[in-house]
Amino acid sequence: MTEEYLREIVAKLGRIDPRLLNSTTQLTGPLGSSLGRARLDAALRAQSGVSSPAIYTVATYGELCKVLGIGSLSSAETTIDSQPMIAHLTIPCSERYIRIGVDMESLEALPTTLDYWEDEFYKRTFTLQETAYALLQSSPKASFAAMWCAKEALRKAHSELAQVDWKMIEVIHAADGKPSFVIDGDPIGGALSMSHNDDIAFAAYVSLKLPQAQAHSDTPSLQSIVTSRAPGDRRPVVIAVFALLFSILAILLAFLHR
Repeated sequence: MTEEYLREIVAKLGRIDPRLLNSTTQLTGPLGSSLGRARLDAALRAQSGVSSPAIYTVATYGELCKVLGIGSLSSAETTIDSQPMIAHLTIPCSERYIRIGVDMESLEALPTTLDYWEDEFYKRTFTLQETAYALLQSSPKASFAAMWCAKEALRKAHSELAQVDWKMIEVIHAADGKPSFVIDGDPIGGALSMSHNDDIAFAAYVSLKLPQAQAHSDTPSLQSIVTSRAPGDRRPVVIAVFALLFSILAILLAFLHR
């Protein structure tokens, strides 16, 4: 991959005049969000098969060139990971606590395409099952946006998933429409809620992690754990629930006042 191509794709996705790109140019605006970085990642993979977790964290164009080992801004010490980020993942369970993740995204931020099956972003971000599900909905783009938010909410709740390939995290739907997650084909617990309108999509995820000794097939449900605990032990759960509700309210208020 050449620096000219990198400059072209960064300028296009970041809506920046390519003549203004230099080593200190900040990757903000459309490229400042995780969605923007995912689109950049998909474009780079399509061109050269190159991918690196650092694509999601670099701050400037110069740092991006270093990560990719491109041009005069490259670094000989930089290596590029073109392999799948994680071949298999087991989420460790070391203690009992609540984890919460929320995310909201504008539908306009997702790329517009006539073929969701072949578009690089959708092809590299969503599984075949997710794409098939979205295309059966009245608004496929809104459905994709909601599933994107769900994956982001899960990543926010579980930092150990931050570098997992997007397609390893899959949103599935039960017969009654209830959504849940599988990671690399294995179902995980927690409560997932998604919603969208014609402009925005939103998702919230809450999970209770258990000690390793309790993480087996007859693990009690979140409700049974909460109700069986002594009153003094319920305080962290109550605080977590209020934190989730406050986060949702803050996001909605921020959107309404845009």
